[in-house]
Amino acid sequence: MKEIILPEKCETMHDFLVQNKDVVFDAVLDSIEDQYWDKTVNTVNILRINSKNKDSTIALKRKEWIKALKSAEEYFSKPYIEAYEKCHRCLKIIKYLEGLD
Repeated sequence: MKEIILPEKCETMHDFLVQNKDVVFDAVLDSIEDQYWDKTVNTVNILRINSKNKDSTIALKRKEWIKALKSAEEYFSKPYIEAYEKCHRCLKIIKYLEGLD
């Protein structure tokens, strides 16, 4: 799980997440990749965000993993991102998870 401390100038956590999709999608991929093979894990913590001394945790349930990974893969494949190795990692995990259904 990645931990983020929001700068004071950020208006809201939502603003930060929208403006920093690379951080969010990296955290989604890394967190799911660490746990997807373990069929007993039903939830992964993606991000812990500290904003004005308030901690929030973003977690995803297993049933949401494929959708989140597809969004991450779409983001990583954009022409201005071109993170093809990360796309491959997403697709590998999606294929594994879809095979479990």
